[in-house]
Amino acid sequence: MIDENGQTISKTSEKINFLNLTSLEKNIFLPVLTPKGNYRILVSTYDGKNLISGEDFFQVKEMPLINVGATTFSLSQLMRGLSWISILLALLFLILLSIEHYQSKEALFHITEKYLRRRGFFTRRREVLR
Repeated sequence: MIDENGQTISKTSEKINFLNLTSLEKNIFLPVLTPKGNYRILVSTYDGKNLISGEDFFQVKEMPLINVGATTFSLSQLMRGLSWISILLALLFLILLSIEHYQSKEALFHITEKYLRRRGFFTRRREVLR
């Protein structure tokens, strides 16, 4: 199966014994996320003496999955959109993570006995226990 740009979308091969066959019919399954467009199928076979080839054209139309007003979204459009959404969410997560790291780094400091003495919580003289 070849798209409008000449790129191969899917390819398959099969060996069949032609001695008992007068005709052959084969179903070709398209990939699930095949974008809409015009495609052609090239078929080639070799019967031992002759090379037989042919081609046929078909068009893929996407069925709408979601209708929002006048806008319709198909499954392939939705899957392409989800990939961008996941990248943006990962970027947002990294930004929020760096902000949280900076804020927690500023909020943490060690309280030692020396710090408390400087602030006046401990006196310099030692009390004697009786």
